[in-house]
Amino acid sequence: MDEEYMRFAAKYRKYVGPLKCVLNRHDNTKLANEKDWILLPGYSDQILQFIAAVGNQALVRHVDNIDRRFNLISDLPIQRCPSVYTSPLHRFSIELPEFQQASVRVFVSSTFRDMSGERDLISGLVFPALRKQLSKLDFPVHLNEIDLRWGVPEAATQTPDALRACLENVVTSDYLILLLGERYGWVPPEELVHALPYKLYNRVHRVYKPGMSITELEASLFLDLNYQNERRLICCLRDPKCLEALPAVQKSNFVESSAVKTSRLNAFKAQLKSKGLIHLNNYKAAYAGVVSQYPMMGDLADLGEALFSSLYSEIIEFMETRTSHRSVRSS
Repeated sequence: MDEEYMRFAAKYRKYVGPLKCVLNRHDNTKLANEKDWILLPGYSDQILQFIAAVGNQALVRHVDNIDRRFNLISDLPIQRCPSVYTSPLHRFSIELPEFQQASVRVFVSSTFRDMSGERDLISGLVFPALRKQLSKLDFPVHLNEIDLRWGVPEAATQTPDALRACLENVVTSDYLILLLGERYGWVPPEELVHALPYKLYNRVHRVYKPGMSITELEASLFLDLNYQNERRLICCLRDPKCLEALPAVQKSNFVESSAVKTSRLNAFKAQLKSKGLIHLNNYKAAYAGVVSQYPMMGDLADLGEALFSSLYSEIIEFMETRTSHRSVRSS
């Protein structure tokens, strides 16, 4: 089977073009040591993230639509834990306690080109550390981060499909991490907002104002849906002084050039401060250079520690509340 994969890759590179390879298998294979082959045992979301990083948006959409294209719907019910155990040797049954793994969804919201370093910190360090710490709890918690801009070109985030996907995921998320610097971000045209699906638009239009950026719209929608738990929005503001040492060629990637957008950004920050929603104000950072064509900020230890501690304490309280409510219902 390995030779078949190798022959296909060689022919593709010869007659079609460059090919990056991902191998998803359970058994050992020599392909894991081959150049351009990456072995990911079992199913993993990282496969799609890898494809997004090295491919284009069309390839991502193709992979995402494979199930629907070929009607790959399993007829087998998924039942990880049986509710009743029946002994094969004796005529009795035992009702088993219900097992439900709690799932916590965390949406990451920020402007695009100026927050690559912060997003890498969150996906590469903060969330793995959280998963490790949550795995030590007496009750299982599945942490699901939603970062729709990871490995995706900026232009691909400014489409009707991207707008819909962002807002739909905001609606279904339990927490939202909001990172703000000195850019206001992409402002979706009014016609795109009005073209959202009916049910989604009914939620969005309560907070939407013409000229609002996608970042402010995401945060405003989340706050409207969680008006009784606004602290689930974890907002961190970057210290503008850290941008003073930026190379002149990078200024436009980190500082808003439009006076109108700058005014809207300042008003947005003032609103968040007036509500007491700033978890970390003026966090430190330093320019770290360009990595994979993206300008990066580094020295983000303060941000990482603040996000970890805030999310961990919030998730623990969230889970304890859910557990107590479940106990009340069962009694």
